[in-house]
Amino acid sequence: KGIVEGRGVGELGSMSSDEQMPVGGELFSEDEQLLRKASVTLRSLSVECLLHLCRVPEGGHFEEVTLEPGDSLGIKEGCLPVLLEGSLRIQDGSPHGRVLSAPVALCEADFLGLAELSTTISEAEALETGLGCRLKVLSKAAFQEVLEMHQDDAKTFDRFAREAAVLASPGGEFARVQESAGRRLLAFLQAGPIFTNCERNFIAELWAQAEGLLLGPGDELDAGVESSAESPLYVVLAGRVQIEGAYGAVLRYAGPGEVLGAAACFGLEDAGQEVMKATRGRPAFCAKLPGQVVAAMLHANPESMVKLQVATSAQLAADENSAATRCRWLTEVAVPALEKTPLLNGCPEEFLRSMAGPLSEVAFSEGDVMASCGETADSMLIILEGLLALESKSGVKIGCLGPGGIVGEPEVLGLMEHRTVTATAMSPGRVIRVSSEDLGRALAEPSAEALQEGFRQLLAGRRKQVTANQPLASLLTLRPNVLDEDVGAHLLALRAERLPLEPGVRWQPSPDSDPCGPRICVVVRGRVVLEVSDDRSEDLPVKPGSVIPEGLPASYGAGFRAVSSDCEVYRIRSFDLLAAAHTEAQAPDWFYQVKILMTEARNWLASRLQNAKHLALSRVPHPTDERIRAYAEKKKKSMKQAEDMKQQMADNYVGSKLPLLPPKRLGTTAFRSWGDAASAHPLAKQSGGYPAAQGAAFSALRLKKSRSDPTLKLRGAYRLPKLEMRRGVQALAL
Repeated sequence: KGIVEGRGVGELGSMSSDEQMPVGGELFSEDEQLLRKASVTLRSLSVECLLHLCRVPEGGHFEEVTLEPGDSLGIKEGCLPVLLEGSLRIQDGSPHGRVLSAPVALCEADFLGLAELSTTISEAEALETGLGCRLKVLSKAAFQEVLEMHQDDAKTFDRFAREAAVLASPGGEFARVQESAGRRLLAFLQAGPIFTNCERNFIAELWAQAEGLLLGPGDELDAGVESSAESPLYVVLAGRVQIEGAYGAVLRYAGPGEVLGAAACFGLEDAGQEVMKATRGRPAFCAKLPGQVVAAMLHANPESMVKLQVATSAQLAADENSAATRCRWLTEVAVPALEKTPLLNGCPEEFLRSMAGPLSEVAFSEGDVMASCGETADSMLIILEGLLALESKSGVKIGCLGPGGIVGEPEVLGLMEHRTVTATAMSPGRVIRVSSEDLGRALAEPSAEALQEGFRQLLAGRRKQVTANQPLASLLTLRPNVLDEDVGAHLLALRAERLPLEPGVRWQPSPDSDPCGPRICVVVRGRVVLEVSDDRSEDLPVKPGSVIPEGLPASYGAGFRAVSSDCEVYRIRSFDLLAAAHTEAQAPDWFYQVKILMTEARNWLASRLQNAKHLALSRVPHPTDERIRAYAEKKKKSMKQAEDMKQQMADNYVGSKLPLLPPKRLGTTAFRSWGDAASAHPLAKQSGGYPAAQGAAFSALRLKKSRSDPTLKLRGAYRLPKLEMRRGVQALAL
């Protein structure tokens, strides 16, 4: 199924490249670790190739040799002896020889077909005072036989040998610079920026005193150099050397023919300003000139000294500009891109800078296949520019990713060994490739101890999800053991992100426009609410077993909040769900059950969120509320004033109709005075016998409308009896 149970970047971060490394659930044995530490050749091999050498067939291709104290060892041509225990004395021209202590490899340059690194060793002797020696010897024929079975390793060593042969004759000494390879080296140096103005004879005499230096992946060139007077001069003959600045940032790479360390060697900068080391995965071969040799030659040729310092100063300025550009790219592009990934979001900036140091961007064109389903991979792709179309194993198109999207998170964690989707470029663009080695190297820094524990817990949690088939096992009602045999269910469990939730923790759902694509929130258990407003008055409880597309609540600005302490919530990318479901031509039953749950949750949420949104909007203050409220108050006041005026007019005007009786508050005396006043009034005849409400009779005629007889408003038959009564009252008044 491609899931590596015992391998993970959490373990890689706690050890160096020369120490134990988990592979497929197993560790290198003690002898295998010593072999890697002692030999540049073996350290440059891939893990699979080294295990093949050491274990297949039974006992591997190494011949074990044991020496008693004082025994001699004859070294055959074309063999690689590796001292694992004890010490050996070899003859190097000194009176007492040189002592080598384990672990160390002998005659490695001759084994690889390189120029001589030092005096050829034909015999070695175990020290008489020791406990003896134990060696393992690898023949050239066995090494080539295994390389043929591992094409990538074979290409690496074939290219390495060809590059070295161009500038240094195999099996020869560097003093023989007049041979064809030596002449090519002199031509490279004279055409370069450092020695361009120097005489050819001076260059030949200087580099005739060089010695070879073989570096394994990650080995430093000038480790241990403390002063500029001791700083050596290097020229790269084969492989590549990377120059690092602060935080491990790779400033540039140096290939065959390039000179390194000139500024420190000529006294223009302090030693140790830059770190020079062989690139990962490949050995490097360099020619080394000790600092004392260079100082003596320059003392004898002061004119050449001035020329070299001028040329080196110009090259140093160009390198500084290049370093500034590189640092600006790391700060503005690489670190922000790493920080935005779900895997590394929230990590300290120092850790991200350390991780971004060796990274570089890769350009692609339309139609390029950036990842192929089923291929071996241990890296993650971060898209900086362009679009990548994703396709599942069965050929179903599952979507596309834009800038900020990632492919291969389980691979960089060491949980998967193969790609599960195919990514094809839909337009030109750029990506950053982050390998598990980059992540492990950053985790190995002393300042990342807390992150190491976090990544260990992450890996343990993902493996536990695969074992328990979560979150599908808690959502669906399937036959027992159905998910145990489903590869797609395991892939989905491996990619599901479980949220660490405590009561009161709130998290924001991601919109469908997220760079990593739409996401799905799966609530397995616990109490979770969906907050629609800040005052929590419209909180919607989310029942366990819900499968919620996060784009819907995100469009309403809603957020999830954990209420209970037993919340178990997972987030899944839609692309991962489709890729897991379409590993086969026919999608499994659980995929359709998940789609039904998503549809139910979407319909329920759409109506509830719409209502909650409108209710919340009705409570939101409006800019014109004050003016509307002032207008309403003004209108109410005007209406009251109008009502009062209307009432006053009704009270002050009687007209031709008189009430049946005067107000009770006037009493009977007022009634008589009212009758006398009415009969004597000169305007009584103008109103048909009814006196107008004028002068002294005004107070007697004042009567509220509400107390009038309601029958006065009636017409027809209902009015006749009242008219007769009025006539009687009129006669009485007259």
